Amino acid sequence: MNRAPFKELWWIGRAEKELAELPRSVKETMWSVLYLAQHRGTSMQSKRMHGDLRDVMEIAVRDRTGTYRGLYSIGKGRVYALYFFKKKSKRGIATPKEQIAVIRARVATARRLENEAHRR
Repeated sequence: MNRAPFKELWWIGRAEKELAELPRSVKETMWSVLYLAQHRGTSMQSKRMHGDLRDVMEIAVRDRTGTYRGLYSIGKGRVYALYFFKKKSKRGIATPKEQIAVIRARVATARRLENEAHRR
C-alpha cells in the first residue's frame, strides 16, 4: 500500500493559540482536518479559497455557539496552520476585510517559509 508522506505542521502567527481558544467540538473537527492534511492531503470538510488566496484551504464548522473558520495551506513537506476564528460577518458569507488582511499576511509568511525550505 502506497501512503502519502507525512507533512510537518507549522503554525503561523497566533494560529495555535487561536485554535486553542475555540470550543472543544470545533477544535476536534479542525484538528481532524489538519491531521488528514498532514497524512493524505485535503479533507472533504475543507474547500479552496478564491483569487490570490486560492492555495489556502478553508474549514467551516458550525456549532450551537456560532460558525468558526480555520485556514491552512499545504506545502511540499509542510502543512501551514494560518488562522482560526469565529465568523462575525454581518453580511452573508463574506469574511471581513480586517481578517482578510491577517490571512494575507500569514499566507505571505507561509509562502516565504516554503520557498526557503526548498532552496536548501
